[in-house]
Amino acid sequence: MAAVIVAVITLTPKGGPGAQTAPTAPSTPGGEAASDVTADAQLIQRTLIARGQPWEFAMGGSTQGDPTKAAGVASRTRNETLSLRVVLASEHVPTLRAFIASGHGGEQNYCAQLVDHIRVLGYAHLERVLVDVFFGEADLHAQLTWSAAGGNQYSILDGDVLTNTLSMPRPGASPLPAVTPFPEIPSFQ
Repeated sequence: MAAVIVAVITLTPKGGPGAQTAPTAPSTPGGEAASDVTADAQLIQRTLIARGQPWEFAMGGSTQGDPTKAAGVASRTRNETLSLRVVLASEHVPTLRAFIASGHGGEQNYCAQLVDHIRVLGYAHLERVLVDVFFGEADLHAQLTWSAAGGNQYSILDGDVLTNTLSMPRPGASPLPAVTPFPEIPSFQ
């Protein structure tokens, strides 16, 4: 899996979305010049923060069509990218409340809008995108899989957070605060 994730961006501002802006200089481990994928990940991160949606964001590209396998070579350009794995994570309660406010359909729509935004950046040969949505660091809440052949498929992995509790965090991890519905519905567009 390490070969697939090219850039992990953790830029949630302390104190919420209005506290500060994310840095603008793209970088990759080892001091290499930034790839298109890395630069796009940072652009999307800054866009989310500017819109008051402080998600932690990561995006990695691969030259193979399955983003769940590490066998492919990490892609650097949009043109060579066949698959992407995207990770959204937040511990910011207002962000989580806004995300779940419109139910699973709204969550799916938010993730689908994010994938559409990524695709129009110039990923002409993209075959698959996997979006992992984490509530905190331990709770993989949902996944959206987009494929060129089959469209979107959204799966809830931790139960319905509107009526059931979240899955338990791994031992030693801090518990996530209770999340209740909030009337504000987010939109990526």
